[in-house]
Order: sequence, then C-alpha cells, then structure tokens
Amino acid sequence: MKNFILGISISIAVLFGANLFTSNDVKLGGISGDVYNFKNISSTNASTTHTTAVKMGNGVLGSITINTADARAIGIYDSISATATGQTLIGVIKASTAEQTLIYDVAVVKGIVLDVPASYAGSMTVTYK
Repeated sequence: MKNFILGISISIAVLFGANLFTSNDVKLGGISGDVYNFKNISSTNASTTHTTAVKMGNGVLGSITINTADARAIGIYDSISATATGQTLIGVIKASTAEQTLIYDVAVVKGIVLDVPASYAGSMTVTYK
C-alpha cells in the first residue's frame, strides 16, 4: 500500500511539476522570461545624421536610462526615421535631464527611432522588445 501511495504521489508531483515549468516565454541563451533587448547610445555611436534607429517594426519601447546627462534634447519616435512622413512622437527627453530611468512600456508599430544630436556627449540605454 505504501508503494501504491508513493507511486501516486510521484505521478501527481510529476504531472503538476511539469505544468509549473511550461511557459510561452522567450528563451534566449538559457535566459527564460519576458526579456528586453537593449541598445546603448553614447557619444561614440550617436548618429551623425541625427537619427538613431533602435528597432524597426512592431515592438515595445520599455525604458530609457540616462546614464550620463547631456545638454541636448532627444526626440523619441514610433517611426522609421525622425524626419519620415507619418512619424509619431512618443516623447521628448528634455535637455540636461538628470541620470534616471524613464519607463515607457508602449507599443510601437513602425519602429523606435531617437533624434540624437550629432554632438551628443551623454550616454543612455534603451530597452525594447
């Protein structure tokens, strides 16, 4: 009888345990969960054309972390370009914004593009999916 109860207990544990580890989360390189990608933008990789494409196509703009402040404003667009027809302004990071994380968690349709001045001397990290 003990073996029967033990067998049933193990079967139930396996059945329910398997459901605990089943998910639709993205798994990248052994990391599971609802993860964000990131792009760091700094004075060394800011675009000389004043636009920096972070992501093209549908997605989510998660956050922008100001790592080092800069004295220039930065436009944030749902677009393929900061000058493209039909662009949608998501927001503007005003000049000299202090180091902090700005949470957006907004869906984008066309892509995530930042209007970063060519003389940008700060550093920021953009998270997106």
